[in-house]
Amino acid sequence: MIKQFLKHKCNSKIKLFIAVICMFALVMSVSGCGNGNSGSDNTNSTQSTVATYKVNRGEFDWSGNEYTSVLPNQKEWNVSQYLVDDSRKCCSVIIDNSDLESTKQYVKSLEKTGVSTVKSQVTDDKKNPIFNYLGESDSYDISISYTGGITTISITKTK
Repeated sequence: MIKQFLKHKCNSKIKLFIAVICMFALVMSVSGCGNGNSGSDNTNSTQSTVATYKVNRGEFDWSGNEYTSVLPNQKEWNVSQYLVDDSRKCCSVIIDNSDLESTKQYVKSLEKTGVSTVKSQVTDDKKNPIFNYLGESDSYDISISYTGGITTISITKTK
């Protein structure tokens, strides 16, 4: 009796875990899909939020918006996705072909432009290195994270 109860309990947990994974995959696939036209801008607007989503590979213009125009451009990186949200005064850029060293070098180039480091943390695990960085300038806060070949840069306007 107890054996059957434990077996049923474990199966329920496994089913719940699989359901959560499937739900996460569904949400990610829906949020990553546009209208089938990968070259178009999708602008979603509500009463309080206007955000522009662009999912394109290599077509991001670093000087094309007020957030990334203040940052150095890492030419060998391919931008896979970006989000500009003017109502929240922020921009996020996802680079999918980066490595830990190029991300560290990018942070050094930021510091040369006057960005000061608030906090920096690196885990040099050979299999899965992780890098997190927080910086600030006179009018922007910058967050950079690297893991698994993906670098994410988030810029928030403070003034």
